[in-house]
Amino acid sequence: MTDGAVQTNGWQRFWNRGGWWRALLITVVYAILYQLVGLAISAVFGGFIDHESIFADGASVFFGVALPILISGVLLTLFVWSVGWLPTLLQRQPVGGRGWMWIAVVLVLVPVVLRLVATDWSNYSIDVVLAILFLGLCIGFSEELLTRGVGVNLLRLGGYSERLVLVLSSLLFAVLHSTNALTGQTPLVVGVTVIYAFGFGATMYLSMRVTGS
Repeated sequence: MTDGAVQTNGWQRFWNRGGWWRALLITVVYAILYQLVGLAISAVFGGFIDHESIFADGASVFFGVALPILISGVLLTLFVWSVGWLPTLLQRQPVGGRGWMWIAVVLVLVPVVLRLVATDWSNYSIDVVLAILFLGLCIGFSEELLTRGVGVNLLRLGGYSERLVLVLSSLLFAVLHSTNALTGQTPLVVGVTVIYAFGFGATMYLSMRVTGS
């Protein structure tokens, strides 16, 4: 081995081969772990969770929704660290793409701003608002690290073109949200959610390409 060469173990070599099925595998494993963590938290902290109205108070939001996602995100971060990708995924990404892709950034930001402005925040207590903001951070970190981080990296390591990475990473994002079927949602609602998630995943990918973030 030459000086400066990076030593890797079998675990790291396996994931460094990349490919669509490894990306799908880690997505499915993450989804399963998220469900299991949610069940465990519900069993331990069920008294804090209002299952009739999950946003009834800050504790219900935290224990019912935010904490499972936070723990799942921490587990995902440990996985990223174990394969040696942490510096690569958390640093600024190479900026690429074309000018028209900035439309994706607008499509992401405009609905968020409109939602913030249109919401009557006086209907919510401060603990609920803070819990929802914390929930948003947890979702953003965990889902982006999984799909636009680990997923995109695995697809690129597999040698796929950026166009195919766009499609496949968006499909991974859609697959992740298909687990809403486990919460009792109707097939129609799940189907619409999956389609929306694919489109949103595509806009997030394009946003990453043009902003490097």
